[in-house]
Amino acid sequence: MRSWNFALAQQARFARYCLHGRASAVRDRGDGAMAVRLSGKQGMTMLVVVAGLVVAGFLGNHWLQQRRVGGAFGNVLVVRPHGEPRALVLLLGQARSPDLDQAAQALAKDGAVVGIVDATRYLAHHPDQCEAASNELKWLGLRVLRGAGVDQYLAPMLVGMGNGGTLVRQALASSAAAWPGATIVGEDAVTAATCEGKPVQAATVSRLPAKDWVATAVQRFPPAVPQFRGLPLIELPHAGSDRLVILMSGDGGWAALDKDVAEQLHRQGYSVLGWNSLRYFWSEKSPERAAADLSAVIAEYRQRWHVTRVDLVGYSFGADVMPFLYARLPADQQAQVRTVSLLGLSSGTGFTVRIGGWLGWSGGDTHPVAPQLQAIPTDKLLCVYGEEEEDSLCPSLRASGIAVRMTPGGHHFGTSEELTGLITDHWQPAMVAATASELSPAAAAPAP
Repeated sequence: MRSWNFALAQQARFARYCLHGRASAVRDRGDGAMAVRLSGKQGMTMLVVVAGLVVAGFLGNHWLQQRRVGGAFGNVLVVRPHGEPRALVLLLGQARSPDLDQAAQALAKDGAVVGIVDATRYLAHHPDQCEAASNELKWLGLRVLRGAGVDQYLAPMLVGMGNGGTLVRQALASSAAAWPGATIVGEDAVTAATCEGKPVQAATVSRLPAKDWVATAVQRFPPAVPQFRGLPLIELPHAGSDRLVILMSGDGGWAALDKDVAEQLHRQGYSVLGWNSLRYFWSEKSPERAAADLSAVIAEYRQRWHVTRVDLVGYSFGADVMPFLYARLPADQQAQVRTVSLLGLSSGTGFTVRIGGWLGWSGGDTHPVAPQLQAIPTDKLLCVYGEEEEDSLCPSLRASGIAVRMTPGGHHFGTSEELTGLITDHWQPAMVAATASELSPAAAAPAP
């Protein structure tokens, strides 16, 4: 095994690659760290001291990066396979363990990007904070993918070795549905796992023997699922429904709120098509490209599911981009869209998912949303916000005649039942307005 801690010249060369060529100078500080000068917009520069942020080399035959994540994670080693990755594995265990390194190589050989996480360090910082463990591991998965230069979103799969099994248990205790395929290898300290001082409840988790487990884990990599135009769509058809609801998720992906609203609409008898924004906007899309995909989806599923009415719903990031997409639809499809419901709308947006957006950081929202709303008839629009939200665009839209509703809670709202009710309540007056428009003499008169 070739050592990953090798010549500074190679570190610098790879650092420039990882920083997408923005590093104008890389020098050795003499204390094991590197100083990287980055060039920004408007001629701005900043000096970043990189203490293990990007240290690159080989682990076996695979690229390896050491990335300084900070906090409870410290340094995370990232192994990237040759070719296009097909899975993301967060491998949790004792740092610098030969077994962990060998497992990472084997997983990478089968196409996985592997983040090697020091479970001992993390558990020392957060011994029983299960919700934090689940959320921070999701965030770490994003960091690993971005750092490895992966162009498509891959949902992280947890594998725990030794005390890494405890961390797996804690993540599952907080959100088992978020971690399909989670695996514990060999014996682990399950009895020591607690959440806020309480023993971890049993959760469905796969257990594999310590010997020859990698082949079985590889079989659990998510299979490639054929989808229309390769889009990340979630199909919930309902026989007999004349309504197609297209629900574009927030940047957290097809998560709890998105799923709950979609499933409630489906139970009420409507055909629902979910759109996973995290997967779709992981790589940047232009508004024109996204609108073309939406147009193709509307045409395909109106025919496939035999529906005539279309309703668009967007939550958070999905709400922010939806007005841009509607404004670029062909006129006949705009007429087919009966309502546009925007949940948790912001004043600006980008067209790629930013890791900082998960943390509430501003920046990158360079496209103002308000001007795009002018392309949508006011009787079609519904804007919903939480009473604790401080930066929602919704309150400012009341004066323009747009239906605005406030719910308890913050950006994640109160109950999904109430949210679903607001959406369906808006459909009736919008339908009346659409019918009146279709029957009016002005609408029926031929163009001069």
